[in-house]
Amino acid sequence: MKKMLLGGVVSTCVVGLLGVSFLATSKEPEPEVAVDKAVVPPVPVAEEEIAPPVVLAPAEGAEHCATPEGQLVRCHLLIDCGPGPKGIAFSPDSQTVWVSILNETPSVEVYAVSNGEKLKTITLGKDGAVEVVFSHDGQTAFVSQMQTDSVYEIDATTYEVRKQHTSGNRWTKVIAESRDGRFLYSSGWISGTVSVLDRTGELPTKSIRVAKTPRGLYLSPDEAWLYVASFGSGKLQRINTQTHRVENVYQGGVLRHLVGDAQGEQVFVSDMRRGRVVRHDIASKATKDLARTDANPNTIDLTPDGKVLAVSCRGRNNPKSYHMKGPEFGSVLLFDTQTGRKLDGIVAGNQPTGLDVSPDGKWLATTDLLDARVRLYALPESAVLVDGDGGRADVYKAEMRKKGSWSQ
Repeated sequence: MKKMLLGGVVSTCVVGLLGVSFLATSKEPEPEVAVDKAVVPPVPVAEEEIAPPVVLAPAEGAEHCATPEGQLVRCHLLIDCGPGPKGIAFSPDSQTVWVSILNETPSVEVYAVSNGEKLKTITLGKDGAVEVVFSHDGQTAFVSQMQTDSVYEIDATTYEVRKQHTSGNRWTKVIAESRDGRFLYSSGWISGTVSVLDRTGELPTKSIRVAKTPRGLYLSPDEAWLYVASFGSGKLQRINTQTHRVENVYQGGVLRHLVGDAQGEQVFVSDMRRGRVVRHDIASKATKDLARTDANPNTIDLTPDGKVLAVSCRGRNNPKSYHMKGPEFGSVLLFDTQTGRKLDGIVAGNQPTGLDVSPDGKWLATTDLLDARVRLYALPESAVLVDGDGGRADVYKAEMRKKGSWSQ
């Protein structure tokens, strides 16, 4: 399901074509001219003429963005979207991004990656949406809605809302799909449960009690274990998918999001309280800090090759309320998954929350929750990031601090 979101990213609306393409043409070689019957001079070959890059004009509500000197991840587009963009996900073909609007309708907005064009808005009753995730076969978008405790199925091509499921928990947040597409797992923020929904309807929905305010989920590739991040207790737990037995595997601070590698060997966890990303080894059950982040790390995602971890950090909270803009901008950070070294640092907007890496690995998308904005970045190959001498990792933090009056 996961695609598998950046320099002016595209890394969650439906994505379009690349905004930049290079066209190359070459002249035909000059015809050979015989000087005499025995000697034919070499024919000079015309140099290739490289056409200038063709850049698509941004659609209404979108604009190109400058990339600071030294930043490895190129800023592609800034897109105005609905208020409170919570989650974002690339379509399986990496051409569009789907954005979930938290508290208002339309609940989901889909944008082209190429030029930021709004392709579709999707209304799910009277309420917004929390997260978007795509099925493994790429045909369906699953969207959670916490106000109605629902999971919606939406056709990924036609945008038709096919079905509304009662999730089986309260304030449904994150969704994970079984490999065969039969079962949907979802976390219930208020109920403190994880539910198991049989899409065929043959089995009743199962509700499993877990630690307080569960959010992030990760289903191991062999489907033996479902990992759960507890926001309220800081526990990382795992559920045996056959017996539904729950066990604690790690105690952290405030755990929010989970992502695992394709091999099923490691699970990465964002810890908002401790300002860290930790790495849990599935075989040994050992958990160690991978890297320090900026304040309030939220959503995390891996590049398709598993070598780079992207992290959205909301930044320091407003002392009056985290619903208000704070004293600094948020950031998007990229880390080497082996060493924990920071590979690049990007200054984002107010409370970057949603984040996704595109399935083709070329784009990164984020959402600025309090700015009603989507940011798309072009993501270089992992080798470029790893060998890039840290990009702007040493200098970006000074630009996060706001000057003058910043409170709203």
